[in-house]
Amino acid sequence: MTTPDLVALRRRYERLGTAELLRLSRSDEFLPEVQQLLDEELNRRWDRNVIESSENAVEAAAAAITEGASGDELAQVLVDGGTPPEVASNVVKAAASQAIEAKRQALRNKVTSGAVLFILGVGITVFTRGMVEMGGGGRYVVAWGAIIFGGLRMVQGLLDLRHQDREP
Repeated sequence: MTTPDLVALRRRYERLGTAELLRLSRSDEFLPEVQQLLDEELNRRWDRNVIESSENAVEAAAAAITEGASGDELAQVLVDGGTPPEVASNVVKAAASQAIEAKRQALRNKVTSGAVLFILGVGITVFTRGMVEMGGGGRYVVAWGAIIFGGLRMVQGLLDLRHQDREP
């Protein structure tokens, strides 16, 4: 492999998500130079300063969990980086909890935005109908799109929240 290829590969690895890098790093099919690039990128992301700062480590681990990395993979990366196993376990537990809470918050935001859109659609419909009745006739607007889309978004968010609360 030539040097320009390694440079291009390094750039590609920089753009990959942490979960994907972790999966690739477990393979033994790479040339030593390529494996070194993978290790360097993982070490760059899990820099010792980040690992020592538990808040940053938890945030980075939560982002990796959100991307699909498993807790075991993350704990192993932390231990490989010099973190004591007990600390790595605590970081992964805190990260999993943070990732779950972030997902719940996103679902609550989905319910809220759906409710606002639904109420806005109903409000427009009621307001324009009232204006027509006060004016003695004419046409009014039924904001079907806002009502239907908002209602569906709200219900979908509530169902997703209910499903999320049932997961262990």
